Amino acid sequence: MPQALTERNASGCTELTDWALAGISHRCPRLQTLRCAGLARVSDRGLDYLVNGATDASAATAAKQGDSLRSIDLSKCLELNDAAIGMLAAHCKRLQAIELSGCAHLTDDTLHKLASQCPHLQRVRLARCKRLTDKSLCSLADYLWLEDLDFSGNNRITDAGIEVLAVEFSGLITLNLADCGKLTDKSIVTFSRHSRALAELNVINCRGITDKALALLRAANHRLKILRKKGDEVRAESDLTLLARNR
Repeated sequence: MPQALTERNASGCTELTDWALAGISHRCPRLQTLRCAGLARVSDRGLDYLVNGATDASAATAAKQGDSLRSIDLSKCLELNDAAIGMLAAHCKRLQAIELSGCAHLTDDTLHKLASQCPHLQRVRLARCKRLTDKSLCSLADYLWLEDLDFSGNNRITDAGIEVLAVEFSGLITLNLADCGKLTDKSIVTFSRHSRALAELNVINCRGITDKALALLRAANHRLKILRKKGDEVRAESDLTLLARNR
């Protein structure tokens, strides 16, 4: 029965509209994981339906779902903007993981709301959210304890934002900064001093970072896997697949 479902995957179903989220809200009150990546026709109204219900009759169910939802993937939902994510943050305060990669309309103000209202977040993915700046990194650092962060494809963040990140997130395990063009060796020095728990760092196509600085980082953290070239990314995924098979 749909009422018993705890996980729903609608990713890639490109014909789905806002009414699909209304249906999920009404029929799946115990949902803990929702994947809706690539739903380009879903707008802010769809998120409104998800967290508030499309009708008075479904509002109570939506409220229960907001309490139960732990993980949501809205990456590449291109029509979503600040209002939608603000509603989500206000109603789904127990979220532990959120993926918003490719949601290019998001701003620093929304990231502040998300961080301050969803204190249980541990995994946040914001690749190619090109309007975000160091202010967003500061908001995340002020309110959260992250283990997995993807901020790749952002040319606005700087070494100053990374310093705040490294100092405040000493437990960070996985960090993706690929294609962040303003970063330099200063960020790598900061990681070598503060990020001893870091297990994987992606700096592919970060041209301001030198091999010399990365060598110093490796010396400070022997367990760290550094992704420096495109092929490194493929090998890392293969290693994870092999590890999963051997468990």
